Amino acid sequence: MGGLATENGTRGAFAGHTGRWLDGRLQTLVGIADASVNLDVYPSPDTGFGYTADARGALIEGKYRLGGPAWWAGLRYSYADVTVSFDTPEFTPPDFIDGRKTRLSGLSAILTCDRRNNYFTPTSGYLLDLSGTAFAEAIGSDAEFQRADFVGQAFHPLSKQVFFGAKGVGRWSSDGTPFYLRPFVQLRGVEAMRYQGAEAGEIEAEVRWQVHPRFSLVAFGGAGVAVGRESFDGDRETVAAGGAGFRYLIARSYGMHLGVDVARGPDQTIFYVVFGNAWFRP
Repeated sequence: MGGLATENGTRGAFAGHTGRWLDGRLQTLVGIADASVNLDVYPSPDTGFGYTADARGALIEGKYRLGGPAWWAGLRYSYADVTVSFDTPEFTPPDFIDGRKTRLSGLSAILTCDRRNNYFTPTSGYLLDLSGTAFAEAIGSDAEFQRADFVGQAFHPLSKQVFFGAKGVGRWSSDGTPFYLRPFVQLRGVEAMRYQGAEAGEIEAEVRWQVHPRFSLVAFGGAGVAVGRESFDGDRETVAAGGAGFRYLIARSYGMHLGVDVARGPDQTIFYVVFGNAWFRP
């Protein structure tokens, strides 16, 4: 259970529960959320228009272990009522009705291989996660579209105090996907949804130096691309960003670190509060 608030007026609350059943062979996740989020959509990376997305929804997920401890397969059902309104009438995406509530209902198939040595702050191993989601009227959605997401992460100790990590991500969306669910480049230092398209992806690398049993320093950098911007200006946009930060080992028994990152992209400097790893993924 928790909440969020930002200086731009975004507010939200959420609650969830994760569980393990059948001697750990079945993982479940249940969550609900209610949020009002203020964002910008960019018909070009240099021109943004503000909008507010009011969303209330829930999800339920189940994963079953396949054979050994690393491989999992499962299903996720997500549901949300979303109302989007623009701050100005200067720009609205094609086929979009300002202020109309849209009901989104999607079913996802998930395949995961998780060989990380720690759930929160890994120092070795890897994670592979592939999911495909279909939103369809047959399961209660007002819009019909599909999405596919792939995430790969790898971690390797360079010494007893220095640890290397890398991630690669690819995302795809079909025709008919609402603009606020289009894939976008997700890098530290790059504003959310600024580089967005029908497809998007990024790579990022990170080095963490454990300078003290409790404290460590982090340096990172990466690049991303958004492809197929449709009505946006241009078919491809690339971006790079990087930065540094520090971590504090807040829970030794869980290997969980807490810290702050400062990242710079082509547009601005952004501060992040990091729990666990910056690429944390359940």
